[in-house]
Amino acid sequence: MTLCSNSILERYTPEGQEAVSLFCRRWTCETCKKTRIQQLYAQITGGNPTIFLTLTSKPHQGETPNDAAISLVHAWTTLRRRIKTYMRWRNLPSLMIVAKTEAGWPHLHIYLRCKFIPQKWISEQMNNLIASPICWIEAIKDQGDAARYMTEYGAEQAHQFGTLKRYRASSDYDQRPKHEPPEKREPGWNWQVVRDNIDHWCKSWRDVGWLVTFKTPHHGMAHRPP
Repeated sequence: MTLCSNSILERYTPEGQEAVSLFCRRWTCETCKKTRIQQLYAQITGGNPTIFLTLTSKPHQGETPNDAAISLVHAWTTLRRRIKTYMRWRNLPSLMIVAKTEAGWPHLHIYLRCKFIPQKWISEQMNNLIASPICWIEAIKDQGDAARYMTEYGAEQAHQFGTLKRYRASSDYDQRPKHEPPEKREPGWNWQVVRDNIDHWCKSWRDVGWLVTFKTPHHGMAHRPP
């Protein structure tokens, strides 16, 4: 059961009663998955990537897919540090997506904003780190290229192995303009959690004669009758 289906935030305002749907933000939730994918697509493009890199984990005897995924993500962390040293870069803006092959084995799709890195050198490093030398690196030449990569290797490919996050980005990756944070909606800031859904909440206020309006499909206002 998810918060999306049974909980809202509610508060009293001078205009009347106000309610906002609570979202669980889980990838396994049908209500939230589409939004999470759209947000990840926006984050990928927001970094203006110039390089697409794939790192593949080679199966080893006795290793589970979860074990392999953990090793692969740790290897990328180390590889990223080595790249900065080898290329003499201070920063390396990156966004990493954990994906699953048809065989159920982990691999990484990584978007980078940098100059080209020699594939042979990356392969040598990955072989040294986890005996997995298979990798692919390619330049993203234009927006059409970026769109193709995101369609084939983008947000919808994100997969969770064990407790690993589906994706991870460096703090300097996203170049979209920063906006003021939205109004804080947390219990204790005049809001309280109510076990209800937005549709039933609106119907309840209409049934007692209040006028119900919507700011968004998930944000309603109930106005006291004149």
